[in-house]
Amino acid sequence: AKRGATSTHTFVAKTSKIYSTATFATRDEFLKFVKQSVHMDVDPRRFNMIEEKIELSDKFGPYSFFKYGVAQDKNAANAKGSVLILKIYGYGFIHPSDKNLMIDIMYSERGMADEIDPAFENKAKAFIDGFSVKK
Repeated sequence: AKRGATSTHTFVAKTSKIYSTATFATRDEFLKFVKQSVHMDVDPRRFNMIEEKIELSDKFGPYSFFKYGVAQDKNAANAKGSVLILKIYGYGFIHPSDKNLMIDIMYSERGMADEIDPAFENKAKAFIDGFSVKK
């Protein structure tokens, strides 16, 4: 995580591992599970989703998905009553050699509307493209 030039502007680049025993007969079943999981992580009292895309991807194998979202953050502690914009760009996947391990990799930026970098997606792609999975 890194602060931008102001107290309301932040960047986060992270990877997370999630252990799960969930199994999927099809990629569509996996996508349904992913969408439900992503929606459970969004608190509607704080975030108002403006744009959302969650779709299957082959970037990290057959059980991989892409996610992109733009939300209004209505209750950020450092916003002093202002509504901030949160952008998230990332991928998630079941690890190719450990079916009980899901990996989430994401890049996000939050700030006032005029603080969000116009090159956000290019920076997010560069971060994610630098990530590789060892089998």
